[in-house]
Amino acid sequence: MIEKLWYLDQIVTDNNIDALVRQLRKKLTQLHTSLQIKSIRGVGYKLEVIT
Repeated sequence: MIEKLWYLDQIVTDNNIDALVRQLRKKLTQLHTSLQIKSIRGVGYKLEVIT
């Protein structure tokens, strides 16, 4: 998945992904949106609408 999101000449680790997702979750909370990023163990993440 990492190779599809970043250029191959960049060094990207799982920690980079975790930090980005954490920032996105914080921003979604601050904006009071009905969107939530869910972690899917062994797969990745998905964006869900909270009802």
